[in-house]
Amino acid sequence: MSGWLSGNKFSRRPCLFDRVMNSLHRCDMNWFLLAFAAALLTSGHTMLEKKAVLKGRTVEVSWILALVNALFSIPLFFFADFSGVNSSIIGAIFIASVFGAGALFLATKSLKHTEVSESSPFFALSPLVAATLAFLFLHEKITGSHFIGFILMVGGIFFLELKNFRLLSGIFAKGREKYVLYTLTAVLLFGVSSLFDRIILSIYEIDTLAFLVLIHMFLAIHFSVIFLLQPISKKELVSSLRENWYLIILLGIITYLQRYFYASAIQVAMSLGMVVAVKRLSSLFTVIIGGSLFHEHDVVRKTIATMIILFGLVLLVW
Repeated sequence: MSGWLSGNKFSRRPCLFDRVMNSLHRCDMNWFLLAFAAALLTSGHTMLEKKAVLKGRTVEVSWILALVNALFSIPLFFFADFSGVNSSIIGAIFIASVFGAGALFLATKSLKHTEVSESSPFFALSPLVAATLAFLFLHEKITGSHFIGFILMVGGIFFLELKNFRLLSGIFAKGREKYVLYTLTAVLLFGVSSLFDRIILSIYEIDTLAFLVLIHMFLAIHFSVIFLLQPISKKELVSSLRENWYLIILLGIITYLQRYFYASAIQVAMSLGMVVAVKRLSSLFTVIIGGSLFHEHDVVRKTIATMIILFGLVLLVW
C-alpha cells in the first residue's frame, strides 16, 4: 500500500536539518534502512511488473499476483499477532483494500501502455493527495514550505512532459487521454488509501504481519471480482500463466518484502514523512534503471524532473 505523512509531533517546528538529525539519532537509522530497502524493492517490482504486463493482459497479471500474495499470507496466520485487531480495524483495512485494489489495477494498466520512466514519477504525487486529505479530515497544518513543495512537484510533472517545449506531448499527447486518466486516478486512490495506512499502522498500532495478511486476503478477493467481470478464455489464461509464472512468483515475494519493510519503517520512525520521502526514491531508481533497461527516450530529462518532484516531496512531508 501507499505511504503517509507525519503528524504534528512537535509544538515548535525545527529546521529541516534538525528534524532529520533528531530522527536519525532517536531511531538509530533503522527506519532509514527499512525505507530504503522498500524503495529498492518497489523500483524492482515496477520494472518486473512492466515486463509481465508486456507479455499478458493487465487483469490476469493483477489477479494472479493477488492470489500468489494471498497464498504467501496463509503461513503467516500462525506468526501474526491478531490480539490488537477488532471489527473496526478489519473494516478500515477492508476499505483501504478497496481503494488500494483500484489504485493497483489502474497503475498497472497505465504501466502497460506508457514508458516506465514516464509514469513512475507521477506516483510520487500520491503524498500530495495525502497532505490535502490530512488538512481536510485530520486538521494537519499546511505551511509555507508545504506550498513550495507543492509548486515544485507540479512543476516537475510539467517539466517531465515538456518535450521540445510543447505541453501537449508525452503522456498528455493526443490519443493517450485515457492513460492520463488511469494514472491520475491511481494517484488519487493511492493517496486515499494512505489515509487508512496512517490510521491503521500509526494510531491503532496493529501488528505488521497481521496487517499484511488481512490486506492481501482482501486484495485477492477484490481482484478475483475484477477478473470475473473481465471475460477471458481458458486458453488465454493458460498462455499467460505459461509466459509469466516465474515473474508472478518473484513479484509476489518482492511485494511482500516491500510492504513489510515499509510498514515496519512507519512503525519505528519518529517522522513518518521521512519514510515517505526515502521510499519515494523508488521513482528515481525506476526512471534511471528502468529507462535504460527498456531503452526509453529522454531519460536524462526525466531524471531531472523526478529529482525536482522528489525535492518538492521532501518539503511537503517534513
